[in-house]
Amino acid sequence: MICLFVNTATTESFSDKKIKVCVLKGSPKKNGYTEHMLNTFLENFPCASTDIFDAYAVKAKPCTDCKFCCQTFGCSSNDLDDFFKSYESCDIFVAAFPIYFLSIPAPMKSVLDRFQKYFSARFSLNIKRPVEKERIGVLISSCGSNDETGFSIALKQWKMAFSVSGIKLVENIFLSDTDSDEVSEEKYLQQIDRSIREINNFLKGRSSYVNGTCNT
Repeated sequence: MICLFVNTATTESFSDKKIKVCVLKGSPKKNGYTEHMLNTFLENFPCASTDIFDAYAVKAKPCTDCKFCCQTFGCSSNDLDDFFKSYESCDIFVAAFPIYFLSIPAPMKSVLDRFQKYFSARFSLNIKRPVEKERIGVLISSCGSNDETGFSIALKQWKMAFSVSGIKLVENIFLSDTDSDEVSEEKYLQQIDRSIREINNFLKGRSSYVNGTCNT
Protein backbone atom coordinates (compact mmCIF):
# COMPACT_ATOMS: atom_id res chain seq x y z
CA MET A 1 0.00 0.00 0.00
CA ILE A 2 1.14 3.54 -0.77
CA CYS A 3 0.24 6.50 1.38
CA LEU A 4 1.50 9.97 0.46
CA PHE A 5 0.95 13.23 2.29
CA VAL A 6 1.72 16.89 1.82
CA ASN A 7 4.48 18.05 4.14
CA THR A 8 4.86 21.83 4.25
CA ALA A 9 6.76 21.82 7.53
CA THR A 10 8.53 19.07 9.38
CA THR A 11 6.50 19.74 12.52
CA GLU A 12 3.13 19.30 10.82
CA SER A 13 1.18 16.11 11.18
CA PHE A 14 1.04 13.99 8.02
CA SER A 15 -2.48 12.92 8.93
CA ASP A 16 -3.69 16.48 8.40
CA LYS A 17 -2.17 16.69 4.93
CA LYS A 18 -3.58 13.75 3.01
CA ILE A 19 -3.49 13.56 -0.75
CA LYS A 20 -6.78 14.14 -2.50
CA VAL A 21 -8.29 11.72 -5.02
CA CYS A 22 -11.20 12.64 -7.30
CA VAL A 23 -13.04 9.78 -8.99
CA LEU A 24 -15.59 9.97 -11.79
CA LYS A 25 -17.43 6.68 -12.27
CA GLY A 26 -19.26 6.04 -15.52
CA SER A 27 -20.71 2.57 -15.07
CA PRO A 28 -24.30 1.77 -14.06
CA LYS A 29 -23.32 -1.75 -13.02
CA LYS A 30 -22.51 -2.36 -9.39
CA ASN A 31 -19.80 -4.91 -8.61
CA GLY A 32 -18.83 -5.23 -12.26
CA TYR A 33 -15.30 -5.37 -13.65
CA THR A 34 -14.96 -1.59 -13.86
CA GLU A 35 -15.92 -1.09 -10.23
CA HIS A 36 -13.78 -3.99 -9.08
CA MET A 37 -10.70 -2.57 -10.84
CA LEU A 38 -11.43 0.87 -9.40
CA ASN A 39 -11.75 -0.47 -5.86
CA THR A 40 -8.54 -2.47 -6.26
CA PHE A 41 -6.76 0.68 -7.41
CA LEU A 42 -8.12 2.80 -4.55
CA GLU A 43 -7.03 0.22 -1.97
CA ASN A 44 -3.50 1.48 -2.59
CA PHE A 45 -4.46 4.86 -1.09
CA PRO A 46 -6.09 4.04 2.26
CA CYS A 47 -5.10 7.37 3.77
CA ALA A 48 -6.27 9.58 0.91
CA SER A 49 -9.22 11.95 1.01
CA THR A 50 -11.38 10.58 -1.78
CA ASP A 51 -14.35 12.16 -3.56
CA ILE A 52 -16.35 9.77 -5.74
CA PHE A 53 -18.80 11.13 -8.31
CA ASP A 54 -21.19 8.76 -10.09
CA ALA A 55 -21.95 10.14 -13.55
CA TYR A 56 -25.32 8.38 -13.52
CA ALA A 57 -26.25 10.06 -10.23
CA VAL A 58 -24.81 13.48 -11.07
CA LYS A 59 -26.96 13.72 -14.22
CA ALA A 60 -24.88 16.46 -15.80
CA LYS A 61 -26.62 18.87 -18.12
CA PRO A 62 -25.24 18.54 -21.65
CA CYS A 63 -23.09 21.33 -23.05
CA THR A 64 -25.23 23.58 -25.28
CA ASP A 65 -22.40 25.69 -26.72
CA CYS A 66 -23.94 28.77 -25.11
CA LYS A 67 -20.55 30.60 -25.31
CA PHE A 68 -20.65 31.59 -21.63
CA CYS A 69 -17.19 30.08 -21.08
CA CYS A 70 -15.84 32.10 -24.00
CA GLN A 71 -16.53 35.28 -22.03
CA THR A 72 -15.52 34.22 -18.51
CA PHE A 73 -13.86 31.17 -16.99
CA GLY A 74 -16.65 28.90 -15.81
CA CYS A 75 -19.95 27.48 -16.99
CA SER A 76 -23.47 28.86 -17.20
CA SER A 77 -24.75 25.75 -15.37
CA ASN A 78 -23.71 25.09 -11.77
CA ASP A 79 -24.76 21.44 -11.50
CA LEU A 80 -21.14 20.25 -11.73
CA ASP A 81 -19.63 22.82 -9.38
CA ASP A 82 -18.86 20.24 -6.68
CA PHE A 83 -17.24 17.90 -9.19
CA PHE A 84 -15.08 20.59 -10.78
CA LYS A 85 -14.03 21.90 -7.37
CA SER A 86 -12.81 18.42 -6.47
CA TYR A 87 -11.26 17.92 -9.91
CA GLU A 88 -9.27 21.14 -9.71
CA SER A 89 -8.07 20.62 -6.13
CA CYS A 90 -7.24 16.92 -6.28
CA ASP A 91 -3.82 15.34 -6.62
CA ILE A 92 -5.01 12.23 -8.46
CA PHE A 93 -7.97 12.07 -10.83
CA VAL A 94 -9.45 8.73 -11.86
CA ALA A 95 -12.02 8.14 -14.58
CA ALA A 96 -13.52 4.64 -14.47
CA PHE A 97 -15.92 3.49 -17.16
CA PRO A 98 -16.94 0.62 -19.46
CA ILE A 99 -16.83 0.89 -23.23
CA TYR A 100 -20.23 1.27 -24.91
CA PHE A 101 -20.35 1.28 -28.72
CA LEU A 102 -16.64 2.19 -28.99
CA SER A 103 -16.92 5.12 -26.56
CA ILE A 104 -17.68 6.15 -22.99
CA PRO A 105 -21.24 5.89 -21.60
CA ALA A 106 -23.54 8.87 -22.26
CA PRO A 107 -23.74 10.19 -18.66
CA MET A 108 -19.95 10.43 -18.47
CA LYS A 109 -19.79 12.00 -21.93
CA SER A 110 -22.12 14.75 -20.67
CA VAL A 111 -19.60 15.50 -17.93
CA LEU A 112 -16.68 15.33 -20.34
CA ASP A 113 -18.32 17.76 -22.78
CA ARG A 114 -18.52 20.29 -19.96
CA PHE A 115 -14.71 20.39 -19.94
CA GLN A 116 -15.28 22.87 -22.73
CA LYS A 117 -14.80 25.56 -20.09
CA TYR A 118 -11.11 24.62 -19.90
CA PHE A 119 -10.76 24.58 -23.67
CA SER A 120 -12.33 28.03 -23.90
CA ALA A 121 -10.15 29.28 -21.07
CA ARG A 122 -7.05 28.25 -23.00
CA PHE A 123 -8.01 29.32 -26.49
CA SER A 124 -10.67 32.02 -26.10
CA LEU A 125 -9.60 33.69 -22.85
CA ASN A 126 -5.87 33.01 -23.31
CA ILE A 127 -5.51 31.61 -19.80
CA LYS A 128 -2.37 29.54 -20.14
CA ARG A 129 -3.06 27.38 -17.09
CA PRO A 130 -6.75 27.38 -16.10
CA VAL A 131 -5.81 25.12 -13.19
CA GLU A 132 -2.49 25.90 -11.53
CA LYS A 133 -2.17 22.76 -9.43
CA GLU A 134 -0.13 19.89 -10.82
CA ARG A 135 -2.26 16.76 -10.94
CA ILE A 136 -2.08 13.27 -12.34
CA GLY A 137 -4.72 11.20 -14.12
CA VAL A 138 -5.54 7.52 -14.51
CA LEU A 139 -8.09 5.87 -16.79
CA ILE A 140 -9.70 2.59 -15.74
CA SER A 141 -11.90 0.86 -18.30
CA SER A 142 -13.39 -2.47 -19.28
CA CYS A 143 -14.89 -3.83 -22.49
CA GLY A 144 -17.02 -6.91 -23.09
CA SER A 145 -15.43 -7.75 -26.44
CA ASN A 146 -11.79 -8.28 -27.36
CA ASP A 147 -11.92 -5.32 -29.79
CA GLU A 148 -9.84 -2.59 -28.15
CA THR A 149 -10.81 0.16 -30.62
CA GLY A 150 -13.09 1.73 -28.02
CA PHE A 151 -10.17 2.10 -25.62
CA SER A 152 -8.27 4.12 -28.22
CA ILE A 153 -11.26 6.39 -28.83
CA ALA A 154 -11.89 6.98 -25.13
CA LEU A 155 -8.18 7.64 -24.60
CA LYS A 156 -8.21 10.37 -27.25
CA GLN A 157 -11.27 11.98 -25.67
CA TRP A 158 -9.76 12.08 -22.19
CA LYS A 159 -6.34 13.15 -23.43
CA MET A 160 -7.92 16.24 -24.98
CA ALA A 161 -9.75 17.06 -21.75
CA PHE A 162 -6.60 16.53 -19.71
CA SER A 163 -4.42 18.62 -22.00
CA VAL A 164 -6.55 21.74 -21.54
CA SER A 165 -7.11 21.27 -17.81
CA GLY A 166 -3.57 20.49 -16.69
CA ILE A 167 -3.70 16.77 -15.95
CA LYS A 168 -0.76 14.50 -16.67
CA LEU A 169 -2.02 11.09 -17.79
CA VAL A 170 0.20 8.35 -16.39
CA GLU A 171 -1.54 5.06 -16.97
CA ASN A 172 -4.44 3.38 -18.74
CA ILE A 173 -5.81 0.34 -16.96
CA PHE A 174 -7.81 -1.41 -19.67
CA LEU A 175 -9.43 -4.84 -19.47
CA SER A 176 -11.01 -6.32 -22.59
CA ASP A 177 -12.99 -9.49 -23.34
CA THR A 178 -14.87 -9.40 -20.04
CA ASP A 179 -17.80 -11.28 -21.62
CA SER A 180 -15.63 -14.38 -21.78
CA ASP A 181 -15.06 -16.83 -18.97
CA GLU A 182 -11.30 -16.44 -19.08
CA VAL A 183 -10.82 -13.08 -17.36
CA SER A 184 -8.01 -13.15 -14.81
CA GLU A 185 -7.10 -10.56 -12.21
CA GLU A 186 -3.52 -10.77 -13.46
CA LYS A 187 -4.66 -8.99 -16.63
CA TYR A 188 -5.14 -5.75 -14.76
CA LEU A 189 -3.20 -6.12 -11.51
CA GLN A 190 0.07 -5.54 -13.34
CA GLN A 191 -1.36 -2.40 -14.93
CA ILE A 192 -2.48 -1.15 -11.52
CA ASP A 193 0.98 -1.80 -10.09
CA ARG A 194 2.56 0.23 -12.89
CA SER A 195 0.15 3.08 -12.32
CA ILE A 196 0.92 3.17 -8.59
CA ARG A 197 4.64 3.36 -9.28
CA GLU A 198 4.11 6.20 -11.77
CA ILE A 199 1.91 8.11 -9.34
CA ASN A 200 4.41 7.60 -6.55
CA ASN A 201 7.21 8.98 -8.73
CA PHE A 202 5.09 11.93 -9.80
CA LEU A 203 4.13 12.93 -6.28
CA LYS A 204 7.62 12.43 -4.90
CA GLY A 205 8.89 14.68 -7.67
CA ARG A 206 6.80 17.55 -6.39
CA SER A 207 8.59 19.60 -3.76
CA SER A 208 5.53 19.71 -1.50
CA TYR A 209 5.18 15.93 -1.21
CA VAL A 210 7.13 13.29 0.69
CA ASN A 211 6.48 9.69 1.69
CA GLY A 212 4.40 9.46 4.83
CA THR A 213 3.12 6.93 7.29
CA CYS A 214 -0.52 5.96 7.50
CA ASN A 215 -2.30 7.29 10.56
CA THR A 216 -5.52 5.30 10.67
